[in-house]
Amino acid sequence: MDFKNELHNYLQNLNALSYFLSLQDEIMEKFSFSGEIGELLDVKPDAVSILEKSAHLYGLDGELVMAELASANEEFNSLGVEFSISDEDNKSVRLNIKNKSVIYDIQKAMQLGDLSNRQMQMLNRSSLTSLMIYFESLIASIIKARLVKFPNAFNPNDKSIKYKDLMDFDSMDEALEHLIEIEVVDIMYNGFKVWIQYLSKSGIKIDMIEDLIEEINEISQRRNLFVHNDGVVNKIYLNKVDSKFIKEVKKNDRLSISKEYLKNAIKIIKIFGTIILLEAWRNFEKEDFDQNISYLSNLGFEGLRDEEWEFSKYIYEGIYKYSDYHAVKTSMQINIWLCQKQLGYFESIKDNISKFDVSGMQTYFKLCIHALLEENDDFFSLLEKEPNAISKDDLITWPIFKLIREDSRFSNFVN
Repeated sequence: MDFKNELHNYLQNLNALSYFLSLQDEIMEKFSFSGEIGELLDVKPDAVSILEKSAHLYGLDGELVMAELASANEEFNSLGVEFSISDEDNKSVRLNIKNKSVIYDIQKAMQLGDLSNRQMQMLNRSSLTSLMIYFESLIASIIKARLVKFPNAFNPNDKSIKYKDLMDFDSMDEALEHLIEIEVVDIMYNGFKVWIQYLSKSGIKIDMIEDLIEEINEISQRRNLFVHNDGVVNKIYLNKVDSKFIKEVKKNDRLSISKEYLKNAIKIIKIFGTIILLEAWRNFEKEDFDQNISYLSNLGFEGLRDEEWEFSKYIYEGIYKYSDYHAVKTSMQINIWLCQKQLGYFESIKDNISKFDVSGMQTYFKLCIHALLEENDDFFSLLEKEPNAISKDDLITWPIFKLIREDSRFSNFVN
C-alpha cells in the first residue's frame, strides 16, 4: 500500500466535498423564486409576497400582530386576499382567497418551496453518503494492507473457495488475495466500532483520537438511518448512538442534515481518518513514514494557512509523538501552541509557553515564542540584532507571525 498516495487521495476527496458544500448556496439559487426553476414554473411575485407575509405574521405576537394584520389585509385587498389569525390549539395564519388564479399562483410558489427543501436535503444526503464512502474505503484499505503484509493475521482455514471458483485463479497468491478481500468485507460489515476495535488490536494506536469515536459513530449511524429508514429515528439508532448526541431525540422523529452538520462531520472524519492512516503507516512501514515527516509537516502547514487549526494540531501532535529530533519536536510544539491559541485556549497554555526554555536554541525559535506571546517589542528588538535569523518567506507566510505583520515595524523591516 502506498500510504502517501492513499492519504493524498483521501484528503483531496474530502477537500472536493468541502468545496462542493461551499457552492451549495449557488446551486440552490436556481431553486429560488427568482432563479431558473422559479422562472420555469412561472412563479408570480405577488404569490411569493403573500407567502412571505404569512410567515412574517406567524412570527409576531400580541398587539403588534394585530396592527400588522390590518396592514397586510389593506395591502393585499386588491388581490382578493384576507389574512386572519387563529389561536385554536396551535397558532396559525389563515388565508381567505377569492381569486382562483391567486390560489393557483400560491400553489405553484409552495410547490417551488417544497422542491427547494427537497433539493437541499438531497444534496446534503448525498454529501453525507459520499463522506462515509471515502472514510470506509480508507479503513478498508488499511485493513487490507495489514492482511497483505501479515497474512497470518487471519486464519485462512476459516475461509473456503469452491473448486470451480478456484479454477478461475492463476495462482495461489491470487486465491489468497481473494480470501483477504472476503475477510475485509466481513470485518467492514460489522460496523464502525468493530473496525476500530480490529485496528486497535492490530497495534494501531488510537489514543490521540479516541475522544472522536462516539461522534463519528453518530455520523455513521445517521448515514445508515437515511439510507435505510429515510432519516426516521428507530430503535437501532437510539441503541447504538451515545446518549449525549440524542438528548432530545426520540423514536419516529425525522432527523435532518444541515450544512453546519456536514461541515463538522467532514472536519471530524478528516482528522480521524488522517491520524488512523498515519498510525498505520508508522506501524506497517516505519522507515517510509520517517522519510515523509517533511511531507506531513507541509500538510499541517497547509492546514494553518487554511485556518484548519484542529486538523493541523492533530497532524503536529502526531509528528511530535514519533520524531526523534529535538529541532523537529520544538517546531511541532510551537505549531501545536499556535493551533491551541487559535482554538481559544491561549490563557490555559500561556504559562507553558512563557516557561519554555529557549536559551540554548536558535534565534528562529525565540522569535516564534515572542510572536506567540504577542511580545512585539521583544520580537523586533531581537530581529533587528539578527535580521538573517529567519527567512523573509517565513515572516510573510507563516500564520504564527500574523499579528507581527500587522505591526507597522514589520513593513519597515521587510522593505
